[in-house]
Amino acid sequence: MTGPRRVRTLRSVDRLSAVRQLPSMHAVAVRLRDDGADAHVIAVALDIEVDQVSTLLHIADRKLANLMGVETGSGRAG
Repeated sequence: MTGPRRVRTLRSVDRLSAVRQLPSMHAVAVRLRDDGADAHVIAVALDIEVDQVSTLLHIADRKLANLMGVETGSGRAG
């Protein structure tokens, strides 16, 4: 049982490390979303329009996938 738990922990650390490497605005948006914040809360925190949040998160997710070496739906990360 130690093996799978260790793998999950390593993946979590890799993701946390990757989030830290994101540009500030993207990192904050990802962290807020991960904590359960909705688009309005993220928009207020970042001083952007609510309708910009989904695009910002999409870009952040692509950057995060690229940093983690994960392929995205388009066939390539980033």
